[in-house]
Amino acid sequence: MPSPGVTEAELVKLPPLSVAIQNDEILSVVSVALEEMVGARLIEGTEQYTLTKTGNDRVAEVANRKHDEEEKAFGQFVLTFKSLADGVSKDHEKRAVGLLKEILVQVFRQRGLSIASAVFAGQSVDPDGLSNIFTAISGGALQFADDEYGAAFLEAAEAFILEPTEPQLLYLISLSQGFFLYHLLGLDPKCATVRGDILAHTIWW
Repeated sequence: MPSPGVTEAELVKLPPLSVAIQNDEILSVVSVALEEMVGARLIEGTEQYTLTKTGNDRVAEVANRKHDEEEKAFGQFVLTFKSLADGVSKDHEKRAVGLLKEILVQVFRQRGLSIASAVFAGQSVDPDGLSNIFTAISGGALQFADDEYGAAFLEAAEAFILEPTEPQLLYLISLSQGFFLYHLLGLDPKCATVRGDILAHTIWW
């Protein structure tokens, strides 16, 4: 929160809340969340709110942990990619990582629940989900002019999603949580509008 503070009315206009707040039910949860955060001493204030030292430390802790998760997950992806093709340059690495991030967003939007079931419950991804994943990854592989790099990207990206290492699994868990909230909030037009009492009892929110 910017110093010296922000009001609730200002807060709901800032991203990511500005994206999430689609109706009065979700808007009503903000006040509840602010009260909870004041009680937990993460923020302070009544009309204008600011982060406490505890809140700042918590933000830094979460940000650092998520950054570390991402670095390790994609670092292993790059190692796999490089092991499958000769002469992989930094530009190839950067392009491969960028493509994979775009693909992850695409497949989680299409098959988020299926992937989450695989991540959390160890279930197999359903055939339709596998088809969507393969189609998305194949499209990314075609972005490489060299067939060797395209094939390497295809194999490394499939392994990341379907046979993740432990760091990659942690990253996919974070993505699953994020897309669960995405669907819960009703940002996906194919999902029903969320009930405010569900959000009020969702600590992850």
